[in-house]
Amino acid sequence: MKFFSKENKILLKEMVKTDFKLRYQGSLIGHLWSILKPLMLFTIMYLVFVQFLRFDDGTPHYAISLLIGMVTWNFFSEATNMGMMSIVSRGDLLRKLNFSKEIIVISSVVGAAINYGINLIVVFVFALVNGVTVSFGWLTIFPLFIELFLFSAGIAFVLATLFVKYRDIGPIWEVVMQAGMYATPIIYSLTFILQRGQVTVAKLMMLNPLAQIIQDMRHFIIFSGSMRGWDLIGHKFIAIIPYVLPLFVFGIGYYIFHKNAKKIRGDFIMSDKKIAVKVDHVSKYFKLPTEATQSLRTNLVNYFKGIKGYREQHVLKDIDFEVEEGDFFGIVGRNGSGKSTLLKIISQIYVPEQGKVTVNGKMVSFIELGVGFNPELTGRENVYMNGAMLGFTTEEVDAMYDDIVEFAELEDFMNQKLKNYSSGMQVRLAFSVAIKAQGDVLILDEVLAVGDEAFQRKCNDYFLERKTSGKTTILVTHDMGAVKKYCNKAILIEDGYIKAQGEPDEVANQYSYDNANTEKNDDGKTVEKLVVDNLEVNLLSSGQTTPDKPIEFSISYNVLEDLETYVAFSLTDIDRNIWIYNDNSMEYLSSGKGYKHATYSCLLNNVNNLKLKLEVSIRDKNGKMLAFANSSNTNVILVSRNDLALDDKSGRDSATGLIQRNGTWKFK
Repeated sequence: MKFFSKENKILLKEMVKTDFKLRYQGSLIGHLWSILKPLMLFTIMYLVFVQFLRFDDGTPHYAISLLIGMVTWNFFSEATNMGMMSIVSRGDLLRKLNFSKEIIVISSVVGAAINYGINLIVVFVFALVNGVTVSFGWLTIFPLFIELFLFSAGIAFVLATLFVKYRDIGPIWEVVMQAGMYATPIIYSLTFILQRGQVTVAKLMMLNPLAQIIQDMRHFIIFSGSMRGWDLIGHKFIAIIPYVLPLFVFGIGYYIFHKNAKKIRGDFIMSDKKIAVKVDHVSKYFKLPTEATQSLRTNLVNYFKGIKGYREQHVLKDIDFEVEEGDFFGIVGRNGSGKSTLLKIISQIYVPEQGKVTVNGKMVSFIELGVGFNPELTGRENVYMNGAMLGFTTEEVDAMYDDIVEFAELEDFMNQKLKNYSSGMQVRLAFSVAIKAQGDVLILDEVLAVGDEAFQRKCNDYFLERKTSGKTTILVTHDMGAVKKYCNKAILIEDGYIKAQGEPDEVANQYSYDNANTEKNDDGKTVEKLVVDNLEVNLLSSGQTTPDKPIEFSISYNVLEDLETYVAFSLTDIDRNIWIYNDNSMEYLSSGKGYKHATYSCLLNNVNNLKLKLEVSIRDKNGKMLAFANSSNTNVILVSRNDLALDDKSGRDSATGLIQRNGTWKFK
């Protein structure tokens, strides 16, 4: 069993050792608090109940009995509370290491057990001072301790599983522990209950493993094991249950925790990273009928013959990614790649065959603009109807209504029926409802190209603002310009799989490259046609430079077909995402197959304090992209301030970038 592996034993030992060292770090008396804390609490309880309230349950050596009950209960309380919070407090390990998560919980219980052992030594000393005789009965506390440990660990496993996702478990368990302390014979004994004729109450209390363990601890230490729980209540079957129950509780607790270990890690990381949407290994297929079987008889015959009557079309295959709060997340791919199906699963329209999707917050999903709009209703009525379908209350729509109307620029038309609107007005209203709905996660599918030029500019300003607003957006589009402009992350889906994931520029370039270099095979399927390979970009000058020093780099690649090619590149300001400089070798077209090599050198006059990304592509004579440099082949150049003040602005604001082209090409 992996849990008992050598590695896990070493990890458990180190965790317990670390926790023990840090438990009272910074205090004046250190680990003496392990002894003083229970003694101080015992003193307070003894003074209140014995000296002030004159409580006497008739038990010999009541002070020792009270101390045994208190230290045992404190162990259970400490073990379950520390175990409950252990996963959250050890989140740094969960994010960085792969190991048995059970070790984290067990280490907390072991730490509490060490503290309990110290407290038991205090109990033995206190018992000897008060005239209790040492006997072999004291050794029987070890099996009792094992039962107590298993019961506490089982409860801790369950609490840790729940606490990762539901932090309300903390205060709830605190209340349970307060009530449990008074429902367990700690301040009083079972003898005290029986003396008042409450036999049924005593039997019910003995079903609590802690009551039985505390009772037997007292009798083994004080009376050398002369009495057991069943001797008190006269029912051996009831008294045996608490000894079996700890094993059962530990087994169930371990099973629950182990079964949810991966989910626990995912839920913790999701809450820690503030994940808005988590798509966890999602797969989806549709059943496409292969024959018409409309009669019951035909269906039954096919069933017994093992004929399905349909084929499975797998649309999504093990899709896995996370969208963090504030992300503007792009999803791109060809028609039929599975993008819209994925959005419908995220929007909970479809249910995946495998995996799951978790959304934190209120989701506003627009798979298609204007869905649910009724032409016989007014614009105002349609806004409220659409808001209701999205799950908003009338009050929430009231709060959004003015913003929707203002953005759509339809103030004078909202009381007219929708059928009297032009198509452009309908689209503007639908789009305004989509983007102005006050949700936590906005999902849009191909809705950017709407309205006239002025309205599109308005939409562009809105998305640029939303990009920096901290709100979460998921966008499906075929517009790679929009992906580069708005998104901070993106994925490319192809044939149901994630083909590329990461920076939007790289994903968009991969999509453009795939579309530019594809052909049909004999089966009619689209396959990638490789024309250029082994593209390499090497920075020849320093990666840290100043405006008065030239930047020089080389590009090499192989052409696999007889065609003309040229190099195009850009230097992009990473922080502002705009071109600073670009150029191409279109005037020096290279012909034929084989190895190609070029060197470029230029000056970046009149700029400073920039972080630039060098992006290179190879194109044919018509401008179609044949290859591009990915992240492993993209250089970053830091341009620091030049001490000379350069006031000359003549090098800026050209049509091809902020700096006029001044470089030279060299070819081999």
